[in-house]
Amino acid sequence: MSAADLNDGRAFRFPPSTDSAGGDQVKIKCSPEKPADAFATVRYRNQQFKVEDRDRRTKRACMAIMFPFTMVGSTGREQMPLVTIAAQ
Repeated sequence: MSAADLNDGRAFRFPPSTDSAGGDQVKIKCSPEKPADAFATVRYRNQQFKVEDRDRRTKRACMAIMFPFTMVGSTGREQMPLVTIAAQ
């Protein structure tokens, strides 16, 4: 996250959050370079945001968020219901 984005109000720092065990809940890192080994990356405003591939807790949280979207996702080609009529 660049100082210019922070100064312009385009970005802000979240206060650190902790779970009951005292550790970080979700870790999303930011850098100007594209990461070589990441579970997920997003490029936004010339910055690369990533979830590290070895961070099981954050990966689990991302998958929990994405699961409902995959269940209701559309293929873009909806099929009409099939109706069978018995003929004698």
